[in-house]
Amino acid sequence: MDAEKPDFEPPAPPPDLPPGIHSNAAMLVSAHWRPASQPYVQVHGMSAALLTLLSRASEKLWQQARECAGRGEHGFAVIMAHAACEVHTEDAINRLLDARSDEVLKTLVASSIAGRTKTLEEDNVYRVYAALTNDFVRGRKEPAQEQAGWWLAWKASRDVRHAVAHRGQSITSDEASAAIASTRSYMDHLDKIVAQRL
Repeated sequence: MDAEKPDFEPPAPPPDLPPGIHSNAAMLVSAHWRPASQPYVQVHGMSAALLTLLSRASEKLWQQARECAGRGEHGFAVIMAHAACEVHTEDAINRLLDARSDEVLKTLVASSIAGRTKTLEEDNVYRVYAALTNDFVRGRKEPAQEQAGWWLAWKASRDVRHAVAHRGQSITSDEASAAIASTRSYMDHLDKIVAQRL
């Protein structure tokens, strides 16, 4: 039996990105592209090689964001930096889920965040992350905990990203630099927390 072929081919990735990684920030980055009629639901159980590819992909996207900023492409730089956070978040959750032994739980958790933008800004993704890590970067009431400083900076840069991507707003070099720095803080924090939990 032949595998179902997609109606169209996925968009070509920009040069120098690993295969399957697309720069369109509206798309979730996936190492195995599937047409919209076949959404990728499984976010756990990935091979070590695939997890490594996702991790390298987020770093590559972030480096390209810095290069774009250096060329004066400030808006695109911010979009790329936030795309890196999306890939990095997906990678972090994959690693955290793969460390769990309960396959039913992993499947339920994975399906609860399937098709969502993979950042801690998205409520379902944040709830999964917080439950897996006990890290409440957005703060909480009981016990009282303030929002993390890097989170507030990242959230402000996410608003800048949305203004650029959805309204075509122009931004300055300083705004792009601040956004890129906040995305680095976001990614570094996830790396630190995941390393502590594994």
